[in-house]
Amino acid sequence: MSLSALRIETLTRVGTRFQLVNTTNTKDEAREFVNSLRLNTLPAGKLFGVEPVSLNPTYKLEVDGGDIGYIAQIYTQTRSVDVDFSPDFADLGLPRKSRKIEEVALDLDFFTLKPVAVGSFDSVRWMERWLRVLNRDGESLLNMAVGNHG
Repeated sequence: MSLSALRIETLTRVGTRFQLVNTTNTKDEAREFVNSLRLNTLPAGKLFGVEPVSLNPTYKLEVDGGDIGYIAQIYTQTRSVDVDFSPDFADLGLPRKSRKIEEVALDLDFFTLKPVAVGSFDSVRWMERWLRVLNRDGESLLNMAVGNHG
């Protein structure tokens, strides 16, 4: 169904999100990697009576460019993969499988900050533009992180 069929004339926000992940062996390995980037600073000692150990380190950069903006994040995450066979396969005796995967994620969200007229929006050009920008600037973002890597 097209936007014109829905009688939508203006898009208040258009966005594209890219998520790149790297699997680690353990949650601690993921934490250590993100912490080693030194993108965040932990308190030197106890704060609120608690030792400063980051459980899920996250770096977030929000940028407002006037017409467009982006949010770039680096964080740890645990992804669950569950395989549960339908009752049709019950006679095969296949067990339910569940697995946790520890990851470091690079999460990039590009979006408009001003309304866009539906008639002027070209989704193919939008995606092509962000893929070009990601190819051009993604390496700089990664180099910034790796440059801070201890």
